[in-house]
Amino acid sequence: MPEPAPEVNPNLPATGAGIAVVLERVAAQERKIAAAGVAVAEAKLQLKEADAVFAEAQARHRAALDVYDAARRLYWKDQEAHRTVESAVTSAQKLLDAALREMDVVRAPLHSSRRTPLEVLGLIFEFCVDLDLSQQSPPDFRRQPFLLARVCSRWRRVALLHPRVWANIDISLDRIKSKNVPASRKYLSNMFTRAGKAAVKLRFSRCRESRSYDTPVVKILLPELRRCHSLHIDIHLCKNDTALPLLYAEFPALRQLRFDVQTDNPDIVDLTRLLPHTPVLCDLSGQYPFQDRTPHIPQLVTASLKYCSLMSVCNLLGIAPCLHTLRLESTRTPMRSSFPSLNDYVSRVETLTIMCDYARTTTLVDFARCARFTAVKSLSLIGRHEGAEARMEFFAHVAEHMGSTLTRLHVGLSHKVAQSLHLLLAALPLCSELSSFKLDAHFMAQSELSAVCEFLGSPSEDTSGIWVCPKLQTIDLDECRFSNCQPEAAIAVLLERRLEAANNDAIPVSLRLSGITNLVRPQTASRELCETIRRLLAPKAE
Repeated sequence: MPEPAPEVNPNLPATGAGIAVVLERVAAQERKIAAAGVAVAEAKLQLKEADAVFAEAQARHRAALDVYDAARRLYWKDQEAHRTVESAVTSAQKLLDAALREMDVVRAPLHSSRRTPLEVLGLIFEFCVDLDLSQQSPPDFRRQPFLLARVCSRWRRVALLHPRVWANIDISLDRIKSKNVPASRKYLSNMFTRAGKAAVKLRFSRCRESRSYDTPVVKILLPELRRCHSLHIDIHLCKNDTALPLLYAEFPALRQLRFDVQTDNPDIVDLTRLLPHTPVLCDLSGQYPFQDRTPHIPQLVTASLKYCSLMSVCNLLGIAPCLHTLRLESTRTPMRSSFPSLNDYVSRVETLTIMCDYARTTTLVDFARCARFTAVKSLSLIGRHEGAEARMEFFAHVAEHMGSTLTRLHVGLSHKVAQSLHLLLAALPLCSELSSFKLDAHFMAQSELSAVCEFLGSPSEDTSGIWVCPKLQTIDLDECRFSNCQPEAAIAVLLERRLEAANNDAIPVSLRLSGITNLVRPQTASRELCETIRRLLAPKAE
């Protein structure tokens, strides 16, 4: 191993071997200094190049700042000019608006509303706020009279001079809370006061349970019911209901009533006190439990009843001698058949519509035995397919009484043709005055369709040769559908035979048909059938 170099103290003079060590170190340091000098020279060259690039960048930056300052000054100048123009436009618009308002004031005497007589303008207001009991009122209906009165002093004067503008009142207890009862009372008081002695149209509704704070509202309504002309009551009654006094009130001027009252416990309503005095009522709709002790309704002309027992219907026939149009709907629950005794209720109803959807036939048969419709001119028996047989049972029993007056018949068989067709065909020969026949049926077999067409398209098989429904002029098959059968030939033969019999001079006048003048084709009819119908019904050239 080589010997280590001797340590040299830099504070002492070198001697002997120390001199050689110092010289070696000096030579190594000189080499480092030379290398560092070369690196410094190269760095200075790079710095010189970087200084030149940086100087160019500074020049570009100064130029960009000059351009930016110039653009900013120009922007501020344009912005100030825009503000000046915008201010001028705003001032001009204000002048224009003021001029237009002044023009409205100047031309006001020439406006059509100014020249319209107050009576005519009042009638227009009455039309705008009229209450239709058959439809839901718009959300702002209560505000409409007040909005009309706020337009101008002249309109306010017109509104206040016409009481009927304020005579349409829609009050929903569902919107009334304990905190707004005073506001509701004030609204009703204003409406009744401004309505003066005009007949009132009133809609009273409530879906929630009865509340004690409903009483003040009901008390305001009670004395005004005597001049109520139209009334719609839509409530669900409960025990000790605050609305019961409305049902027991007298309505000497009531002409139109829509009665939608429901209850889970019928015993809470005393039916003998229900609407005790309605001498001029002529239009009734809804659900009404008529009793044998219900006061007479001598001027009732139209009634449309839903979910009503047939005993109630019979009672109605007994207390409404002028009833002209009767519509019975039972689409959810079957009409009850509770007849303590089978009495004859002779009716002069001319338009009868029964919508029956249930399959129990005995109910309608009992109804047909109790009620004798001797003046019906238009009869509609429609509904879902479950009630087709029950409806035809009813028709088979009543045709004996109404056959001599019935002129229009609408029958709905749906796809229960096979079960009820024989009942229809048995009753049609009794309808000697029938002129219009509409059939809604879904024929599932060719034999069903052929039976109908052959029955109507041929005279009786006996020696009399009388045709069924000899005065029949219109056959409507628009709602008929066909499965597994072709209707073209049968319908064409029916039409052709009746037209041939109507134009046959060899047939005595007493037996000759009136002739089909209109045959409404099925919606699925082919083009060939349409052409055949058009050709047969086309006027003959002389």
